[in-house]
Amino acid sequence: MSYVALEAVHGFDILGEDAQTFLQGLTTQNVRSLVPNHGQHTAFCNQKGRVIGAGLLFQIEENRYRFVTARNNISTLQSHLIHYRLRAKVNFDNTTPSCIGMIGMPKTFSKHNPIKSGQGFELDNTSWVCWEANTPRFLVWPPTPPSSMESDDFWTWLDLQQKTPLVTEVLSGHFTPHALGYRDLGWIAFNKGCYLGQEIVSRTEHLGKVKKTLAHYQHNTNALPQGINCLDENEQNVGTILLSCQQHSLVHVDISALAKSLHVNHNNLVDTLTPKTLD
Repeated sequence: MSYVALEAVHGFDILGEDAQTFLQGLTTQNVRSLVPNHGQHTAFCNQKGRVIGAGLLFQIEENRYRFVTARNNISTLQSHLIHYRLRAKVNFDNTTPSCIGMIGMPKTFSKHNPIKSGQGFELDNTSWVCWEANTPRFLVWPPTPPSSMESDDFWTWLDLQQKTPLVTEVLSGHFTPHALGYRDLGWIAFNKGCYLGQEIVSRTEHLGKVKKTLAHYQHNTNALPQGINCLDENEQNVGTILLSCQQHSLVHVDISALAKSLHVNHNNLVDTLTPKTLD
């Protein structure tokens, strides 16, 4: 097991007597299915079906939810949500303590197997939520953080391997849930009814033609900037960097360019990207 300092991930609380109804009309998942101590990965879209923010929505208690997402996108997401609050009795609490990550299965959780993503626990005055069950990974809110923790590159590397890009500030509003792979991850409930952007998301599901996909690439630079373009041999933009660390990137790329090497040329940063399969 390893503790990870999650510098790039943070949460805020959404609370009030209208919190459930408010969230139900804005997220891609069925918030009404949640109960205290359980959560679900979900996305908030705009009216064009583009993702403004994504992460884990967790019900703490009745009328109070916590959303853990990319730290640098919280302000953008909250500005989006406020626009649709209208007269709803909903507030945001930004005093949520920082969480850390835990990679691996604590022995004390063996009685809870199989662990499910979004499942929450209380242990020794510490709150735990399963971020992702396959590895597994947990979000942890300890009274006192451990003295020694891994860099959050360790966490990002697992996100990259498993193709789970969170929407940061630079990516916000540019991609549909399908483009980010959220459909394949199970982050969309197609039977939940209406929500903001739902018409576009449903149309993409039933009528959309797949022209791009997510693929891994290797390069020399340790981490390429998110959101920069990837070019083919004809200098045509064929992809976008969604996530990058440890000389690997997750790219939203044209299917026609999948087998090809690409390159980036951004603010004096020049590098070649080679297709790479990550096991």
